Amino acid sequence: MKTSFPEILHNSKLVIPIIQRDYAQGRSDHKTQRVRKDFLDAIFGILKKRTDSQSATQNLELDFIYGFNTRDEYGTIFSPIDGQQRLTTFWLIWWFVGAKEGVTDKAFLANFIYETRHSSTVFCEQLLAFQPHFNIANIEKEIKNQSWYFENWDYDPGIRSMLVMLNDIEERYAALRYDDLWSIINHTSSPFYFYKLDMDRIGLPDDLYIKMNSRGKPLTEFEYFKANFSEIIADDSLRSRFQHSIDQEWAEAIWKIVTSSVLARQVADLSIEVDNAFIRLINFITDVLAYRQDMPFTDIVSSPKEAQKIYEQEINLRFLFDVLDAIVVQQNEAPNFWDDLFYLDKAGFSPGKTRLFFQGGHVNLLERCLFRYIKNGKDFSYAEQILLYACLVHRLESTSEFDAVARIMRNLVANSSNELRGEDMGRSLVETNEFVRTRNFAQLVHFKTDQIREEMEKFTYIKSMPAVAADVHELEDSDLLRGCISIFDLDERFTLRKDVFLELFAEDLIETEFISRANVLLCFGDYSQDNGNHTNLLARSRSTWRTFLTTPAFNKAQLADKTKVVLMDCLDYFVGQSSSASVSQKINSTLEAYKTGPKDWKYYFLKYSGFRNGVNQGYYIWDEVSPYPLLKMKEKRFSGYYWDPFLVEIKTMAEKINMELDYGEKILIFAKDDLLFMESRKEGLSISNGNSNGGENVILETLITHSILSPEGCLMIEQDVDGIDLEDRIEKAGTVIRYIEHLIG
Repeated sequence: MKTSFPEILHNSKLVIPIIQRDYAQGRSDHKTQRVRKDFLDAIFGILKKRTDSQSATQNLELDFIYGFNTRDEYGTIFSPIDGQQRLTTFWLIWWFVGAKEGVTDKAFLANFIYETRHSSTVFCEQLLAFQPHFNIANIEKEIKNQSWYFENWDYDPGIRSMLVMLNDIEERYAALRYDDLWSIINHTSSPFYFYKLDMDRIGLPDDLYIKMNSRGKPLTEFEYFKANFSEIIADDSLRSRFQHSIDQEWAEAIWKIVTSSVLARQVADLSIEVDNAFIRLINFITDVLAYRQDMPFTDIVSSPKEAQKIYEQEINLRFLFDVLDAIVVQQNEAPNFWDDLFYLDKAGFSPGKTRLFFQGGHVNLLERCLFRYIKNGKDFSYAEQILLYACLVHRLESTSEFDAVARIMRNLVANSSNELRGEDMGRSLVETNEFVRTRNFAQLVHFKTDQIREEMEKFTYIKSMPAVAADVHELEDSDLLRGCISIFDLDERFTLRKDVFLELFAEDLIETEFISRANVLLCFGDYSQDNGNHTNLLARSRSTWRTFLTTPAFNKAQLADKTKVVLMDCLDYFVGQSSSASVSQKINSTLEAYKTGPKDWKYYFLKYSGFRNGVNQGYYIWDEVSPYPLLKMKEKRFSGYYWDPFLVEIKTMAEKINMELDYGEKILIFAKDDLLFMESRKEGLSISNGNSNGGENVILETLITHSILSPEGCLMIEQDVDGIDLEDRIEKAGTVIRYIEHLIG
């Protein structure tokens, strides 16, 4: 049936279905520019002939448009299967001409409904209600200058194409120099006509499109979500709320977060990334509901039946919408919310802010969720999820004193790694919700028990002495403690000790000044902790110090009975002394005291830095007999490197002979034609014949003959009744090495 564009809109609604691709004739690629130019050339070529001569009769046939007709209570609906690009261009021409010429009778244009994206629908509705003044550079700029124009529409491919097309239409219109084009295009004898093919209905409209139109593009996951989610909303007002907000307020807020994030700098397609971010956020919120109500849920796109089960409950649907609304409010009214609440680097400490230590390195947890959320807690950890949820509950409920609550929640999640698992998330989220709302510690059960107890004690301490709050918070924010300060007593010496700790054991000194910081503790006693058959003495890493000083510990009993006692004695000693020179002075004075007394294992650690070098996790091996360490371990496992720390130091004394460590427990001494083996013994050092077949060893026999070694080949070390060295066995071994070097010349 031959028909014109205005006839279609006068006789029916023209609905571009959601399954259709975006409007594309305004794209900027070379091919589309050529298509657009040719199409507008043809249209305005006919219009020029009509305006040049009122008797002109030239028309433009625009081929078939085919689709199907359905009916609703208001009348006929025509949904094109093919022709939507041409029809959209004509709608833009009709709108522009009507607006330019001040036409009032153009209500029929409202029968054009663009459902490809909800944003496009809203844009066309706003455009129809808009009367431009045509007083700035071009129609695109005037439209973008309106209050109803959302910033994120700049990146909507369909809207962007429409604006480009409108600019070109404006240029063509101006070139015609004719001010009554409406009378030509909207007349019953409009020069543009189609052949409209009304097809019998085959399946559903979207099914028909998929079967027949190979030129459409597949829906993105976000578009698929929007298309299907509306169908599970039973309540009309909630469905309307969803359809209104999903491409407007909510999308605008998410767009601003994503596009302003440094995480978006490497993103190739921001529009797609925004859609994906929205899906991640919806998945996170739905996971929260699923966890709390113990309901199965996989993904908002791939598991629609699970999502339907969750959102059939109106309370869940309202929670989703309320969270999204709260995000909009936060973005508009409190854009600095995350920066005011959290900080990352030590220098950013402020009593009202809480330091975050998450791997992602962002204070904006919502932003992290938008880019990184995955259900399994790998890219966006369970700790981050719980803390983000706490912040969302606060935004929803407008709770008071949330900075204090956020700190407590940070402390709990930072020190409850074993308790934060997927199977326990439901209980953790329920407790978080109740605690944020009520600040009642009785609600906290499934986080780490020791940390819950500590939080209660700190709360009571601060309540009784408000002036110490900043000191408590500053200590909590040390990267060596991360919220767990149970090694400190909450008493009258707390602030003094805190000040010394943060200076003496500053987190940035642990790597650069590790040996002096670990050794100064030894000056006050044995602070070590056993971990199974291994003994830990700290290492050059913050994580080792953190485990050592907080309730995870390597040995909780020894943390309290040894480590805490030594640390507090150390801090008390340095109160009023703040220079690094004080550390070296203390170590030197301790070593000086060892000169006239027994030299226990601590002496060797203080004197020989090599005892700590190469020990990545701080582990050493002792046995039940020797009071000295047998081995220092590169890692905890024996499958890695390990060495006798005494032999490592002795090896460095060789100047003229070749000495090699054999598997870390034996030194091979190459003395001309003789080979000697040196090994540690409780009573000293053993030197044995390493020559093949036990052949004569001149060097060894000389050492025994001159009584440097015992007849059994042992370098005896004078010891007290407890087996503690009274002379430095490393220095004494050095005299033997030098004697061997003398023998071989």
